[in-house]
Amino acid sequence: MDKLTFTTNHWAEFALKYAGGKQVESKFDPSGSQTMYSLTDDRVLFLNSRDAAKLDALQLAPGELVNAGRFERMEGRRRWTEFCVERVGAMEGAGSRGKTLAAPSTVTDPTLRAEAVPTLPIQPVNGETPRGAHPQAITAPPVAANHDAVLESCLIDAMTAAMRAEKAGQSLGCTMRFASEDVRAMALTLYIQRGKR
Repeated sequence: MDKLTFTTNHWAEFALKYAGGKQVESKFDPSGSQTMYSLTDDRVLFLNSRDAAKLDALQLAPGELVNAGRFERMEGRRRWTEFCVERVGAMEGAGSRGKTLAAPSTVTDPTLRAEAVPTLPIQPVNGETPRGAHPQAITAPPVAANHDAVLESCLIDAMTAAMRAEKAGQSLGCTMRFASEDVRAMALTLYIQRGKR
């Protein structure tokens, strides 16, 4: 039997052959056991007790499709991977094996959709129009003489983006935390990009 392994920051789509898993011995989990799940495509999936609890919480029926993956998280200088799992129907746009985490615009949480999200103009990348973008859609915001106001605007935009990403992650079952260093890096990147125009 082949074993299902996850590629970091990518979803894997699969279905369980049986409603639950089987406790087996483990030399990796501190508890000494792990859960083995049989999949409909004759592979097996091994999960530690914490990750198995997340999968079991969905109460999946045999054959019901699910997306799961391990996603890298960072808080300050601390990095870790977190196991995320969702029913396939709950994830618009993050469908099949090998696709990356769904963008916040595809989140099914109605409270997130209700917020007014400012649209950013499409900017050229390396002097070229992005594929699928109409050349007239590319506009540059007016250059502000007051750099403090521009930096403040970039910080607010970065904080807003971080908060929305955290909310989107929570609606997908993934805990995501942005540290002040992350927000500072995003704000400086925005400031540099806006200064080039």
